[in-house]
Amino acid sequence: MAIKIDFSNFYQDSIGSIGISESTRKTSIADWRSIYRRINEQRERNQIAFMQLPYMLPHQIQDIKETVESTKERCDTLVVVGIGGSLLGAEMLYSVLKKSIYHKKNQHFSRVYFLGDTTDPTPILNLLAHIDLEHTAFNIVSKSGSTMETIAIFEIIRDRYKKAVGTSWPNYFIFTTETTNNYLFQTAVEHEIPVFGMREDLGGRFSVLSPVGLFPAAFAGIDIQELLDGAAKMDAHITEQGSSNDALEYAWLHYMAATEQYRLINVLFTYGYGLEKLGWWWRQLWAESLGKKHTLTGQEVRVGLTPVVSIGPADQHSQLQLYNEGPLDKTITFLGVTSYEHDLEVEHTEDQSLSFIGGKLLSEILAAEREATRMVLTETGQLNISIMIDVIDEVHIGGLIYFFELVTIYLAGFFNINPFDQPGVESSKQRIRQLLKEHD
Repeated sequence: MAIKIDFSNFYQDSIGSIGISESTRKTSIADWRSIYRRINEQRERNQIAFMQLPYMLPHQIQDIKETVESTKERCDTLVVVGIGGSLLGAEMLYSVLKKSIYHKKNQHFSRVYFLGDTTDPTPILNLLAHIDLEHTAFNIVSKSGSTMETIAIFEIIRDRYKKAVGTSWPNYFIFTTETTNNYLFQTAVEHEIPVFGMREDLGGRFSVLSPVGLFPAAFAGIDIQELLDGAAKMDAHITEQGSSNDALEYAWLHYMAATEQYRLINVLFTYGYGLEKLGWWWRQLWAESLGKKHTLTGQEVRVGLTPVVSIGPADQHSQLQLYNEGPLDKTITFLGVTSYEHDLEVEHTEDQSLSFIGGKLLSEILAAEREATRMVLTETGQLNISIMIDVIDEVHIGGLIYFFELVTIYLAGFFNINPFDQPGVESSKQRIRQLLKEHD
């Protein structure tokens, strides 16, 4: 695995006086060590669930693979129904990796669809009109087992199956939920529906490397063992680096940018097909984990960083004007790919004004666009970091997932907040229930 991170354009030596000084970094080392030690102590007490996921036991992986095999005996299509972290992670894996394995020899790629990010009936009706119910399985994902949007769609789908196949409807469902006294789990027990259990202490936004993301990924043909191996390699790399590791430095730099320069907008500028979906997964991870009203000690602070996903080079033609000439209130992370197994060459052009693209690979043009944008924004004074992965594959994506999850909890450590709760979401859920009950 090759993931290279360049922090230089956050520091004064590269970006000038607007950057962070080396002396400031040195005086903060004690804080780095304190947070690193605290996270490791929590890990040793098994209090950080996602850090255990890369080391999933063989029988757990085998259970996922066997469920995939039994499902494919009758179905060639899977629909995942969920919302938030119960959907974004799985959809990200599918979107990012489906093209990367498309060219692998003898690789069968099954169709996977995703529903539930809206209760607008249009996409649900469109999908139901185009799938063959008798050859489609539904993976219903809800940590609590009673997520309103997910259960509403499940009931609609179940009614369709009852009308189509009668009492055999349970054969077309797989549930992912906590194995507690909740609606989904009790329904599974009653009708002998396969269940992937979710840990109570594993939040949805940190669950992508659990069965929440791994079952749909395995159904699609993605190598889930390599995903976990990539995360484990990143974990080993971070451990080897110790209290001066890359994830901790990334977190500290963003903390300093927010608290010292009020750069509260964090842009992930993706250059690589499908990587924008990783950005959308990161957007939830960042916003829901770091936007908090209170510290761990109960002090009201209302901290938070606003995540923005930009797609290169498309957004050079929509957002770059803002980033280049607008306020210096942002940090930017460029995420790119070093090499491509398959590429295309522009052999020649009759446009003399563009003669320099003749003989260039499309990947070379993409790289130039990324580097030119980084250079321009550095000159402008936008603090930025570059993350380059060798290729888009399971190992590198697994590594990136673990890296960003670790960055998030380190950054929460600097802010002294809880990255694992979401009280602001719960209050909204209560108000929705109240409004719907009032209209009964």
